[in-house]
Amino acid sequence: MKTTLKKGLSMALAIAIIFTVFNLNALPTLAQEIAQEVYLSDLNWKEVHPHSQDDWAQPKKDLNCENQPIRMIGTDGAAVPYSKGIGLHAVGTVVYELKGNYTKFMADVGTDYTNKDKKKPTSIHCSVYVDDETEPRWASSAPITIHTALQPIEVDVTGAAKLRIVVDDAGDGGDSDWSIWGNARLQVKQLTPKEKLAQAITEAEQLNQTDYTAESWAVFADALANAKTVAAGDDEAAYTAAETRLRDSINLLQKASGSSQSRYLSDLTWKSANTSLGKLPVKDANINYTPINIYGTVYEKGIGTHAGHEIVYSLQGAYESFSAIVAPDNGCNAEPSRNMSIMGLVVYADNLQIYRNDHINFHNKDLIDLQLDVKGVQELKFAVTQGDNGNDWSDDLDLADAKLYYKSANLCSIKINGEHLAEFLPSVYNYEVSAEKYPDIPVVSVEAAEGAQVQITQATSESNEAVIKIEDKTYVIRFTDSAQFKSFQVRLPDNQLLKGTGIIHANDIYVTVPENTDRSAIAPVFSAGKWNTVTVAGVPQQSGETINNFTQPVVYQVSGAKGSRSYTVHIGTWRNIPTAFADENAGVLERPSIINYPGTLTMKLVMAVPQKGSQTGSIVSARFDDALDIIRQVDNVTRKIPKIVYLVGWQYQGHDDKYPAWGQVNQHLKCTSCNHVTSLDCLKWLMDEAYEKYNTRVSLHINSTDAYKDSPLWQTYVDNDLISKTIFGTLKSIGTWEGETAYQVNYKNEWEKGFYKQRVDNLINMLDGRLQRAGTIHSDAFFCRSSKQSNVRTEQEARIRMIRYWRDCGIDLTTEFLHDGNENSAGGDGSGLLGVLPMTWHFNQSIQSYMTRPASMVTGGGINDIKYGGDKETVEILFGRSMWGEDLLTQREVYGLTRPNWDKEFKFQFCTQTLPWAYQNTFNRLTLQNNVVTYSDGLVANANNRMVMRNNKLIRTQDDIFVPATWAENEVIAYSVNGYTNKTWQFQKEFQAQTVDIYSVNKTGTALLSSDVDVSDGTITLSLAAGEMVSIVPSGSMQ
Repeated sequence: MKTTLKKGLSMALAIAIIFTVFNLNALPTLAQEIAQEVYLSDLNWKEVHPHSQDDWAQPKKDLNCENQPIRMIGTDGAAVPYSKGIGLHAVGTVVYELKGNYTKFMADVGTDYTNKDKKKPTSIHCSVYVDDETEPRWASSAPITIHTALQPIEVDVTGAAKLRIVVDDAGDGGDSDWSIWGNARLQVKQLTPKEKLAQAITEAEQLNQTDYTAESWAVFADALANAKTVAAGDDEAAYTAAETRLRDSINLLQKASGSSQSRYLSDLTWKSANTSLGKLPVKDANINYTPINIYGTVYEKGIGTHAGHEIVYSLQGAYESFSAIVAPDNGCNAEPSRNMSIMGLVVYADNLQIYRNDHINFHNKDLIDLQLDVKGVQELKFAVTQGDNGNDWSDDLDLADAKLYYKSANLCSIKINGEHLAEFLPSVYNYEVSAEKYPDIPVVSVEAAEGAQVQITQATSESNEAVIKIEDKTYVIRFTDSAQFKSFQVRLPDNQLLKGTGIIHANDIYVTVPENTDRSAIAPVFSAGKWNTVTVAGVPQQSGETINNFTQPVVYQVSGAKGSRSYTVHIGTWRNIPTAFADENAGVLERPSIINYPGTLTMKLVMAVPQKGSQTGSIVSARFDDALDIIRQVDNVTRKIPKIVYLVGWQYQGHDDKYPAWGQVNQHLKCTSCNHVTSLDCLKWLMDEAYEKYNTRVSLHINSTDAYKDSPLWQTYVDNDLISKTIFGTLKSIGTWEGETAYQVNYKNEWEKGFYKQRVDNLINMLDGRLQRAGTIHSDAFFCRSSKQSNVRTEQEARIRMIRYWRDCGIDLTTEFLHDGNENSAGGDGSGLLGVLPMTWHFNQSIQSYMTRPASMVTGGGINDIKYGGDKETVEILFGRSMWGEDLLTQREVYGLTRPNWDKEFKFQFCTQTLPWAYQNTFNRLTLQNNVVTYSDGLVANANNRMVMRNNKLIRTQDDIFVPATWAENEVIAYSVNGYTNKTWQFQKEFQAQTVDIYSVNKTGTALLSSDVDVSDGTITLSLAAGEMVSIVPSGSMQ
């Protein structure tokens, strides 16, 4: 809720920020009593309604209003540091709920020393009120300024229910009006022996007899009865003894069979989880995979999340309660730039909201001891939101020590091959377990209460179920995904455009066969991950044939050595891929991409950026004829490798201008001298020339995420609810680029209302088939963000549909990021894009991920930060990584920098990154161990000595390169960073020549250095200067 303040109102008018102490109805805790004083900054408020949603207006705990350490003004004018206190900006009020538990409020009141440097001096009034009193119990006698020394104050709050701290702007405006309440603290009311006994009785009455043994409960019950008798009397001396006896009996209680036991949430497998910032929620760590740290306390167990995450657990009615410590994470929020860390948490039980908090503030050290009743709940969902400040910067929230509590039973544990079944609960009777990791049929055993009667029927090759009978209960373990129990798994195309009728190609269907399966016994024929023959409704469909006009669900039948199996597909339903199948096929495209990205050099070329307010409105780096000249030179340097160039800033006034519109080519990019009428004609010419002459597919760099107010489509998108909104209903801003505020397009609404397809169709038609010929287009960012209209999951689903629509138009939509594990970015397992997305520009994943992700996921090569277990140099040796060429060409001029002699740096990146990357990714990655990757056909990459060899023949040693050109027959490219003399290299077995010619390579072309060099023994001796690149080809073969 937002409150509007008007100037001229009395200084009593302020915004209330309501704080609450947990367990407010209880008396002060023992810890408080020992401490005798409690700092206000160690207490948590329940609601905040600040002057504005800006961070500077938020009250601060232990910090000043700019989130810096508190330094007050001493009596001598010098700075006095404080580690504890409250920073509060005028106009504002903080209300603490005391419940009569405190006797005195104390603080040093003033402003912050930092404000001595402000242009507008601080001028404030401060006052303290109790309960609903209209007169303050303390007030500053004159305005507090930067010349006012701190004032120690004491206010009597004995018996008070509320404490109000007020700061006003003193009538001259609120700029720089900071108040500091240094060492603000409450003196705890001292409990009498009788009050302590009453508190112990209250705690004792919360215990449940069924949780404890009869013997220990009898002792406790006697102590409790005694305590109640003593409490009713007037014997002051007996109060303390009765309390001690009662507390001792509580400590001696013993858990009984059937008592509450707990299970960590992080030990369970969630039913579903989306991604945020490109990451899934993290188990037993914060969102950055470091230990959970809440205000200095480290927790070994818990869940690390970020705003936008939604996590769903299937409880099956098996749990009694849930508990967690909920707070922002120190490690994620410690950077000074992350001053907007306000987030929220909503919890749903079977789709009913049972908890909500929209204002959990890191800088206020908010902490929630969350306790929830989940009896009978089938499904529990946690939704982390961006909070009520309208953005999600640094919104990193931990569910620390998160536990679910359940009742125990006679069956204590189920084991599979001696390992505990983590999902086991006594009240859950059916389990599905993947048997993929077991070489033989798994053996089930149990741990049970003494004397319990247990009967176990093991699974067999004929039955994939193990059955446990104990007393009157039956538990079933069903094994899945194992060659012992089935022959095949089928991956089906998932085309949302097929609504009841449509077309599917038989060669779009993928089937995985378990290892060690005799493929010769399988019909139809298996080839390269696809089935060339599929039986549909009893009719064999050959590779490439079209299956038309579905009006009923279709049955795909696959036959093999162990029998046949049928799979039913309901055309148009969401994701027909079995869950168990997803991981092992994470690196397999559901349909082949149009471009072979691992064999293609892919770059961006920055053409122009907007310059708002200038005469032209655009800073031009390269016109279309300039671009063709650059492409020609790059084609020379790269020895005609297949290339993709995405043009950045081709539209309107340049990069990021006027999105979501794509409808106009930048008029300033028209060729310097040509016969073309429009800049659109020039663009078409460039695409034709580059494709026909220079082995280059020119395409466009677009954006599907941003919307700007100066866009021709702005009002249309606002009127049709296509811009995402905050929880307050305001349009969701996501940043400022090129001087303009960007707003998030709502993918779900844009897709469902047909506007996205309209955008795509118009762009394709504008270029008259050239985009289909290019076969690719690049969408910048493509982030999913939650909003008032949709959650992250529905945004992900719409994003997938958008990617597929481009593919159905004959065009690969590539994107910018693939982050570790996940979502918000265009990639990650949780977002469902692996297997859908043909290529990403930046790859931010663990080094182990390179073993399972297709090489197309690292095409751009620009960042490729290895966050966990590696670095760029290691990755370059082990896997190669393509180059990021855009900063070498025109971008430097766009941003006012002098273009360097770009071809020297270009050669370095192309030869040391792209060439090994393209070559190594023609082989299958087999193992990764101790920074050594073994590939198929004898290729080994060793990051320890920075060498790559195939069958003991060097491909790379340090920064010296001798790599076959994968796109050309019988060509090897050699390069050296530092140069060498008389180094001998061995050709790979595929190179066929008795003599060779050696050419220098540069941006103008090639020049013959040596001809008819004898290589009949399969070796060649070279001498290269530093930075020299040469091409080696059979004599007379250079065109």
